[in-house]
Amino acid sequence: MWAACVTASKFARVMPGGEIVDTVEFEPPRRTVACVLGGVDRRTLYMLTADTLGEAELSRELRTARVEQVRVDVPGAGLP
Repeated sequence: MWAACVTASKFARVMPGGEIVDTVEFEPPRRTVACVLGGVDRRTLYMLTADTLGEAELSRELRTARVEQVRVDVPGAGLP
């Protein structure tokens, strides 16, 4: 599964047992919020990122959130 590592500014592909086998990293202050695999072949990782986290007023003011995407080698299985 892919997971957001919020305090580390990266998304990680985690195997059962906890081994991290792939990452997509961002430079701080970019924060990683959430992700999902999608696309026709389920090999597009859609990632929600922002420069703020947990600061509602500042988030509304700066409006830095965006959805980013990257192709991954292993397709998703099942549905989110």
